[in-house]
Amino acid sequence: MYQAIPPLVPGDKIGLCCTARYVTQEALQPCIETLSRWGYQVVLGKHMYARDRQFGGTDKQRAEDLQLLL
Repeated sequence: MYQAIPPLVPGDKIGLCCTARYVTQEALQPCIETLSRWGYQVVLGKHMYARDRQFGGTDKQRAEDLQLLL
């Protein structure tokens, strides 16, 4: 049976991580500020600003961040 997931409410945590291309702190800052202004707690992956060529860290780092935030 399908059970609806309740919507996010201020105070909830929102986790951000790079699962593909890298991101810079400068590029991500407006998103973090907006989510914070809306009342959410922003949690960044441990390797959020890592870089491996065009990727956001190594495969291992990206997988670790995703697993930890889930």
